[in-house]
Amino acid sequence: MDRRITLFLVLAVGVALIPGCASVVPEALEKQVDRQVRFIDLQPDPGRFAGRMVVLGGEIVGITRSGELTELEVAELPLDAPRDRPKVYAVSRGRFVVAHRGSLDPERFRPGRAITVVGRIRGGRMGPGQDNPEPVIESEYLYLWPEHPVTRLYSSDPYYYDPFYYHPFYHRSHFFGHRHHFFGHRFCD
Repeated sequence: MDRRITLFLVLAVGVALIPGCASVVPEALEKQVDRQVRFIDLQPDPGRFAGRMVVLGGEIVGITRSGELTELEVAELPLDAPRDRPKVYAVSRGRFVVAHRGSLDPERFRPGRAITVVGRIRGGRMGPGQDNPEPVIESEYLYLWPEHPVTRLYSSDPYYYDPFYYHPFYHRSHFFGHRHHFFGHRFCD
């Protein structure tokens, strides 16, 4: 009997954690997205893929507004598999432009923020001093990732001594990687 309860609890916790690691792309749009089109395929000739729905992400570099259209310039970053979150520590492979109908708050969509974009490829445009055109994506859905504050793991006092510094569990990154947390925090972040 005790074994069944343990199995049930393990399965219940596993099922509860699965939605937390799901993609941010809405289900209605997910069915239309062409996951075979990658950013490196778009770079040489974005017009070849015009009309296709793609998911791209990266870090916002700039924002401009003209009339009812807001344009975001984004430094493309590869997306992680389960959540479509940009890998902010990866190297950018180029830039793309997001054309969004309506206004976006420049304070929220400021340079340095991570974003995931679902939209249709409209073509490409040449920027100054570029060899390849920048893909232009007409946005259907934007997801602005929350900012994570940087926490210091040490004191700024030069004479500070931490008696647990050499304990094996002190540096959590040894066990779960640099983005995961240990007690009571999210494992998918």
